[in-house]
Amino acid sequence: RRPDPFIPDAPEGVVTLETVHSAARNRDVDLFTAVPHGYGEGAGLPICIVLHGATARPKDFQPFGLPRFLTAAVRRGAPPVVLIGADGDLLTWEPDPGSSDDPQLMVLEELPQWAGERGFDAGRRAGWGWSMGGFGVLHIAEVHPGFLRGAAAFSPAVTPGDDVFDSIARLAGT
Repeated sequence: RRPDPFIPDAPEGVVTLETVHSAARNRDVDLFTAVPHGYGEGAGLPICIVLHGATARPKDFQPFGLPRFLTAAVRRGAPPVVLIGADGDLLTWEPDPGSSDDPQLMVLEELPQWAGERGFDAGRRAGWGWSMGGFGVLHIAEVHPGFLRGAAAFSPAVTPGDDVFDSIARLAGT
């Protein structure tokens, strides 16, 4: 039997899960936001774009405990940010050349727009992802220098020879 996952005993702040239309993905997507406890609606806070792995979606972020981890981190001294993430593709965060589905464009253009519409500081952005989302964050940071101030990848779906390895020098300064 596997142990129960650890989720900090910290309160959630304001958490939302809503449906928005993504022109870049040509469909409706779930949009998740989490503001750390004690920061109201998060007005003016910078954002951390969350890119999920293949086996999760934004509806899973709250049960994973992301809002509680966020509040716990802020209580330990991390600067407050708003977590924001939307539905990506099943296997990649890159454009699908065979269709009009472009999850990367959604991240680059629509997520900052949606963040700004909700009062967050969309000009100050970091990115975090795991598995294929970890690959996506690293890839976006390398291909679009300056889009993210920081990038974190947990167990990214990368192997030697992937573009992210060949372009790792592009992350200097991020």
